[in-house]
Amino acid sequence: MKENKFRVYCEFEFEGELKKCMESPASWFLLSQTGKLWTYDPVEIPHPIEKEYKVAIPLFYSGFKDINKVEIYEADIIQGFQDRKGLIEFSDGIFRVIFFDKEMKALADFEKVPHIQTALGTLMNGMQGKYVRVIGNKYMNKKILEKS
Repeated sequence: MKENKFRVYCEFEFEGELKKCMESPASWFLLSQTGKLWTYDPVEIPHPIEKEYKVAIPLFYSGFKDINKVEIYEADIIQGFQDRKGLIEFSDGIFRVIFFDKEMKALADFEKVPHIQTALGTLMNGMQGKYVRVIGNKYMNKKILEKS
């Protein structure tokens, strides 16, 4: 059974400078049933996250780990068989992979090819899953997804 957890991509201002970070699942965040993020610490009651962060995006755990036992989350960039890169997306309760060619063009339009929506599960449970490794995420490592 998949463990329900998430991490949070955050942008906030500190001493006049924009900071970006990926908060681990152990950080001080709550996710309501409506999908709203709240933050707290031991001396405060939970409050809406908008007070402290310019951007805060929850990214859900897929239930899979890569070859190095790194958890795979939504928005992660993976590298797999034949060094092909892919972006993990989560929508409608389904994790899927958008693979890219050498020029970083998406190889599949998932709206037109519904059977590929289970690609992450198919990939990880198949022979190719043993080659998958996380190489970054689209928020902190945008250059990976850009053309070389």
